[in-house]
Formats: sequence, C-alpha cells, structure tokens
Amino acid sequence: FVNTGTNFLSNKRNYMRLCDAYDRSLLVLKYSAQYIQGIVSSLKDIEKSSNRIGFGTSATNLMGGVTGVIGAAAMFTHVGPPLLLASLLFGGGSTAVTAGNEMVNYRSEPRQMADRIFVLFDVL
Repeated sequence: FVNTGTNFLSNKRNYMRLCDAYDRSLLVLKYSAQYIQGIVSSLKDIEKSSNRIGFGTSATNLMGGVTGVIGAAAMFTHVGPPLLLASLLFGGGSTAVTAGNEMVNYRSEPRQMADRIFVLFDVL
C-alpha cells in the first residue's frame, strides 16, 4: 500500500536514493570490469594452492588415523600411548592448517572483490 497523497516528498526522496544507488552500482561494475581477468586468475591461483593444501592435510589426517588405529591396537604396550598422542597431534595440526587456509582464502582481496561484483550484478 502506497500513500501517494501525503508522502509525495518522502516517496520522491526514496525514489531518488534508489536511482542514485542504481547509478553507483552501475558505475562500480563498469569500473571493475577492467579488472575481472586479474581477479579470475588470482582466484584460480588461490584455488590451486587451496587444493594442494587440502591434499596435504588429507594425507596428514590419514596418517593420524592410521597411527590412532595402531596405537589403539597396541594400547597396553609401551608403543600405544605415544602413537595415540601422535595421532592427536597429526589430526589437530591438519585441522589447524585447514582452518587457517580457509580463513586466509575467505579474507583474500580477490574473493572479496568478486563477492562485491556478484552482489552488485544481482542488484542490477
């Protein structure tokens, strides 16, 4: 429900703000279009690095699981407790590396710029 009689100035002001936001979004998209290739190549490089880190942490998690199983099987020998501790260290270390990598990738400038471009494109 729009009351056009009493709030004409308010509606006009809102319309002008909407047009202004649309114009700004269009200008930012036109300006950022020249950097899209650089953003895409940076995102591809980040993805390759993330895949290598992901493979390394998966291998470390596998090693932690194997040591945990061996440590659990040999629990009552003198080798069991150190293997369980090593399993925890492998798992914790790989989890920390994965979380750090995800945080760095989430906060990276190319990703933030790509997110802004997508949002502005959706606005238009």
